[in-house]
Amino acid sequence: GLPTAYGMGLGIFACSDDFLRQVPGRLVGASEDADGDRAYTLTLQTREQHIRKERATSNVCTNQAWVALRAAIHAATLGPDGLVDLANDCVREAADLADRIDGLSGAAAPVHDRHHFREFAVRVDQPAPAVAEDLEAEGFAVHAIGDHLLQVCVTDLNAGKTDGLVAAFEEVL
Repeated sequence: GLPTAYGMGLGIFACSDDFLRQVPGRLVGASEDADGDRAYTLTLQTREQHIRKERATSNVCTNQAWVALRAAIHAATLGPDGLVDLANDCVREAADLADRIDGLSGAAAPVHDRHHFREFAVRVDQPAPAVAEDLEAEGFAVHAIGDHLLQVCVTDLNAGKTDGLVAAFEEVL
């Protein structure tokens, strides 16, 4: 859905009906169009969101609405179970990648013995900023956290490139 752009993000959450009208921002709802086809629309917006800015619960800019629309379209194209399948794939790929990196000399992953979604920390013996720079030269973006930790992330866009990342780690370490 959203490209990594270090800007606005997308929040997906749930709440009870009691709080629904107090939710700030804009909500995308599923509906049907005139032909009975599935359609998505911005829903549950109060008039204040459009005509009385001082009374609005939030003021979402056009660019944020565009990002939300992109994410809604992406989710719709994935189908009813698409986001769940995508998330499960990321969890599986991240766990596999962490195990493979953990098997390398000079690296330990995941650092914390906790459940993780698609990101995990790798402890490296060498200075992390230098390792991150070397991996970037090989075409892989990882983030140095302090002196000896790297943050690694698996998404649907890079899941097929984990073999290359492991090979790059072997070369760099």
